[in-house]
Amino acid sequence: MGDSLFRYDEGLQMEAHFFKGLKPAFPPHFHEHYLFGLVEEGARTLFYKGCSYTARTGALLAINPGDPHACQQLGPEATDWRALNVPPAVMEALAQELTGSGEAPLFAPPVIWDPELAAEFGRLHQLILEGSGEFEKEELLLFFFDRLLGRYSRPISLAQPESRAEVERACDFIRQHYTEHIALDDLCAAAALSRSSLLRAFTRAKGVTPYRYLQSVRVERAKALLEQGAAPAEAALAAGFADQSHFHRFFSLFIGMPPGAYREIFFQK
Repeated sequence: MGDSLFRYDEGLQMEAHFFKGLKPAFPPHFHEHYLFGLVEEGARTLFYKGCSYTARTGALLAINPGDPHACQQLGPEATDWRALNVPPAVMEALAQELTGSGEAPLFAPPVIWDPELAAEFGRLHQLILEGSGEFEKEELLLFFFDRLLGRYSRPISLAQPESRAEVERACDFIRQHYTEHIALDDLCAAAALSRSSLLRAFTRAKGVTPYRYLQSVRVERAKALLEQGAAPAEAALAAGFADQSHFHRFFSLFIGMPPGAYREIFFQK
């Protein structure tokens, strides 16, 4: 992986990431936050909800919390990529301020071609990376999300598809027991489905396998612990990873950087 820059903005309560010379593929995974991105150079193929999208230079990306996605390099050239991670509570507060509705929005499509918004996002992202204390940053944030919400969002109550109750029971079981060793038979018992039926229904509803869902939940929990200053070994154990190599592999695959480097962002604050 090429050079990377990261900053957590205390005032805005969001993370800015800049990946330069990005080549590795990201396997199917999800985040508990909103992910907004801008391709500055290069091209990636995004796999999202059973479809593939091409994200070339100038493309904006908007990925909703919990939506599985994957991407890989398109062509020989590496990609320069800006990303902004926005917690759901922060997004809801922005929606309340800008639209009068505090309901969490869903954005579509995941790849957006809008030069005006792309330019605003790039400027906002750069100000966050620089640690700007000027109110221009807050101004740009509100202008960007006002236009993004108006053009590309729907209320979650109208846009979110229904999931099978059996699959939701399996997800609940994973979230309650992610620190423990979980067997496939445990999930089948929680969902009241056979192994083959559960795997088919779960993958169809969530876009990832139950095991990938479990690892995503564990990585998200480990992220929260690292942000609070926990050592990687401590975070791995508390999140349910069996060993450090397993933790390092999945964290780096899903987040794009090793857990120790991620912790340093917050430790240095």
